[in-house]
Amino acid sequence: MQPTVLSEGPSRRLIWRCLLALLCVIAAFVPTFLLQRLFPYPLGVELLDWLRIDDPIGAVPVHGFCGIWGTLSLGPFACGQYGATGPVSPDNSAPLRGLFYGGGLQVLKAQIIGSAAITVAMFAVAMVVMLAFNALGMLRLPAEDEMYGMDLHEHGISPIPST
Repeated sequence: MQPTVLSEGPSRRLIWRCLLALLCVIAAFVPTFLLQRLFPYPLGVELLDWLRIDDPIGAVPVHGFCGIWGTLSLGPFACGQYGATGPVSPDNSAPLRGLFYGGGLQVLKAQIIGSAAITVAMFAVAMVVMLAFNALGMLRLPAEDEMYGMDLHEHGISPIPST
């Protein structure tokens, strides 16, 4: 009768595979977590504060700056495992490699152009919508609600940080 894995305990190969899988998870999570949480979001919040733009819930840094960073990060970090998106499924016949994986600046340039095009297009659409709302008189609050503060009324927080 052959001894089972349970009676012998885990093999060294299984332990190494588990440790390597854990290392892969950590290696994927830590840079993503650090780069998303430490780089675009806090810098985006500081930029909006410096420009005196009111964003009490942090939508622009989270969706705008972190979204752009997520798009641009493909340029240096594309590992060559996947190709461009095809009409039905990914086309893996020509995998994309980023700057740190020997692919040069080609992917990064494409991501910069794409991010810039989307940013300009969305700014134009948002500007048209805001100008239309302003022309219809629907953009501003009534004076009494404005004095109370939209941030307190809608979000339950003050626009001025307490010291």
